[in-house]
Parts: sequence; C-alpha cells; structure tokens
Amino acid sequence: MLIVSNIITPQWIEGDRVRLAQVLSNLLNNATKYTGEGGKIMLNVTREGSTAVIEIRDTGIGIPAATLPHIFDLFIQADDSLA
Repeated sequence: MLIVSNIITPQWIEGDRVRLAQVLSNLLNNATKYTGEGGKIMLNVTREGSTAVIEIRDTGIGIPAATLPHIFDLFIQADDSLA
C-alpha cells in the first residue's frame, strides 16, 4: 500500500529532472522490494522555507546503520540478496 499524504497546491522544484526522477524511483523501488505483503510505504513532501523535504518511510526491513551515511554514493547496495 502506498500512502501519499499532504497533497496540496503543487510546488515547483528547481533541479536536475533526470536525477530527481532517478532518486525518487530508486527509493520507491527499494521500498517496494523490501516491504513485505501487507506492508506500508509512505511518501510525504513538505516545504521548509525554500527547501522541499521529501520523506519516504516504509515498514520494510530497513537499512543497516553502517550503510546509512553512504546510501547516495554511487553503486552502493546494502543487501543484494533479493536482486
């Protein structure tokens, strides 16, 4: 189940369209990959001043704490056993 909250007036984001799509796609694909049947994926977008804050939460297995500082590095995978 994907829950999208805070649906309000659309806001424009200035950034690299391809990279933004890639990051969001990867995060949501991983959330679906590691969240079991009946789990939840929550997407929340808020605005803090001139910054867009995109938050994705799920009830999946999570990311090991040691991997968190590197999740946006190129070619990083915490666990490829489901690949």
